[in-house]
Amino acid sequence: MIMLIHGNDNDSSRKKLQEIISGRDAESMYFDGGKLELADLLLANEAATLLSTTKTIIIENFFKGTKQKAKEAILDYSLKNSGDNLLIFWDDHEVGVQSKKFPAKQNFKFDFPKLLFKFLDDIGRQKTSVILTYFHELLKEKEVSLIFALIIRQFRFLLMTADLNLKEGLPLASWQVAKFRQQGRAFSHDELMQNYRGLLNIDYRLKNGLTPLKLDQLIDIFLINL
Repeated sequence: MIMLIHGNDNDSSRKKLQEIISGRDAESMYFDGGKLELADLLLANEAATLLSTTKTIIIENFFKGTKQKAKEAILDYSLKNSGDNLLIFWDDHEVGVQSKKFPAKQNFKFDFPKLLFKFLDDIGRQKTSVILTYFHELLKEKEVSLIFALIIRQFRFLLMTADLNLKEGLPLASWQVAKFRQQGRAFSHDELMQNYRGLLNIDYRLKNGLTPLKLDQLIDIFLINL
């Protein structure tokens, strides 16, 4: 059997992967999809058949990078020759047209809700009441720790891109830099720094038991005070 697990929500997709692995009485083997050779996969897959055992073979981030003939050969082999083994392709991003080659019932896509990106991009642009509404809607779908981590990342990028002279070394595409700079205009540089430090302070207080409040309550207070 062959399976695809993919999408931008890596936390959920990892949980699905572990759920499947733990539910099988089989040896697990992991391969780096960027380095995998057909001979390695063939050996792992067919050795199990010869020994009358079953394996769970996990191939990670196979679909990253450019399309190559060698990869096409590996995928074609996998689709036709999995046998009693379970071949799982796990990718940390959404796989495009190649995902259609997998059986619909074995194709699991985990993406962040669109509201999450709207929430992050509207910080500083929308009224506090709107941002709080977005936040509480997201809490119904996603863990607060994930939302908090993405808020920290958002402010880190806003702070990094606030320096108009800084162009090299940013882990962002040019359109992303422009987007963050536009959003960052809602804050002064001092405000960005203060807010970023405030988020780190929340993290520190929680990890060290220095607050009786829960994370969602602390985020509420943070958003109200923006």
